[in-house]
This record gives sequence, C-alpha cells and structure tokens, in this order.
Amino acid sequence: MVGVTAVILQAFQVAAYTARSNFPAVILLILTYCTASISINHCAEKLFSDSSMSQLVVLCGHIAIGIICLLIMVLLEALYYSLVR
Repeated sequence: MVGVTAVILQAFQVAAYTARSNFPAVILLILTYCTASISINHCAEKLFSDSSMSQLVVLCGHIAIGIICLLIMVLLEALYYSLVR
C-alpha cells in the first residue's frame, strides 16, 4: 500500500510531498503511521468482543480526525484571507 501511495505521489508531482528531500520523509511518515495504526488496532481489540468491530471503529476514528483537521484548515485559511483583504 505504501508503494502505491509513493507511485501516486510521484505521478502527480505534488510539490509539498516530492520537492527536495521531502519525499523520503513523507514515505517514512506513512510507514510509521501504518505501524502505529496496527498497534492501536491490536490494543483496541481488547475493548470489543469482535476484532473486526475494533478495526472498523479505529478506521472511522482516523477518517473523522482527518475530516475534522481538513475542515479546520479550510476555515483557518478562509479566515486568514478574509482578514488580509
């Protein structure tokens, strides 16, 4: 999965991820995030009677955190541009 992500990032040449020495750092962040997600899933399995339920809850939590962070970034950027003008 990390390889597919790396190929997509290189294919679209997103400057924030592929410029200078950013690309190896981004790949390292993705790898460490994957191992942390596996660990949190293993710990969360003890809270549920079914292990697939814990994986679903952790996945939904990750998606919710991502959406909330994205919304906060958009709101702060809109606020910044409204104050600059």
